[in-house]
Amino acid sequence: MKLYELEIDGQETEVYFNSIVNIPAHLKTALKFKQDAAPKRFAFNEEKQIMSGVMVAVDEPIYRYNPETKEEFNVVFRKSVADKIIRDYMSKGYANNLNLDHNEREVFQSAYLLEMYQIDAARGNSVPVAFEGQNLQDGSIIVSYHIPDHKEWEIAKTKGGFSVEGVFELIEVNNQNQEKMSLLEKLGFAPKQSATKNKKTFSKSAQAFAEATLEDGTEIYWDGELNEGTAIFVDVDGVMTPAPDGVHVTTEGLVIETVEGIAVSVSMPEEAEEEAEELAQEFATVNEVAAAFEAFEAKLMDAFKSELTAVKEDFTNQLNAKNAEFKALQSDFMKVKKAAPAAVKEKFEAPKAKPSAKSAVDLLDFARVKK
Repeated sequence: MKLYELEIDGQETEVYFNSIVNIPAHLKTALKFKQDAAPKRFAFNEEKQIMSGVMVAVDEPIYRYNPETKEEFNVVFRKSVADKIIRDYMSKGYANNLNLDHNEREVFQSAYLLEMYQIDAARGNSVPVAFEGQNLQDGSIIVSYHIPDHKEWEIAKTKGGFSVEGVFELIEVNNQNQEKMSLLEKLGFAPKQSATKNKKTFSKSAQAFAEATLEDGTEIYWDGELNEGTAIFVDVDGVMTPAPDGVHVTTEGLVIETVEGIAVSVSMPEEAEEEAEELAQEFATVNEVAAAFEAFEAKLMDAFKSELTAVKEDFTNQLNAKNAEFKALQSDFMKVKKAAPAAVKEKFEAPKAKPSAKSAVDLLDFARVKK
């Protein structure tokens, strides 16, 4: 599946609206803050009426589908474009642009932006505590809106998060391997045992959203690490919807219990655990063999290089000896030649040049005159 990076230039391409939707494309849950309690998912307060959530999730591929071309692809925001979005969005006065479900006729008239916060390690802006479980990457943007109108607030608090609107340039990223992999592969070959029995923490997939197939054929999706508190979704007529309450078993034996779309327990049956452990041991054995082979190969190469160096040195020594021997013979020959009688030396003199064609003709004419 192709992957495109989203880009804006602030002129022909830009982000001009934010929208409150049921399930945001980046699957990051919005938060409504209570006055006297720590922020929680879907918590709200009638007095403050403040809603906070992720506006742009950096480095999180987002699935898209073009119904005209029937093309499936992913798009992704990078930190560089997130920086541009902040400057462009604020400088153009778009800060209070907020609508419902991307409907231009459903604009929140009372809403206004309270704050826009960007996670930036270089500036010391870490991930807020309320968003630590959402796997946000450096550069991601979090916004907070105050919605004073009671009617608009009642509508807003039923939704799940933010989704930006804009015109983007799509830059294709080459050599993207987005093929589906088995659940165990997505989880890093095998689960890692946590401190509590029968509770596991699984590694995040290299893809944007991990997915698994239940025994009844239903596909479920989640973002980030799969553990207690992770939001689980199902696809209902093309809409990402919180998974129904109950115990769900995947085709690979993973058992996930959900309440209101949130995983309350994640475990694997003993057989699946044993199989995963055996698989991990097999990988360990393969890795040991590979390491041993690499060590043997390195040793062999070292021996070959050493032998080659010795042969080269021996050949060079023999060649130098032959050169010295030749020079000695040449010197002896010159001494003999110098001491030789004149008659012998003449044999070593260069032969006299033959007359040229012109000289031969001149001699012939001279002979004719003599006659």
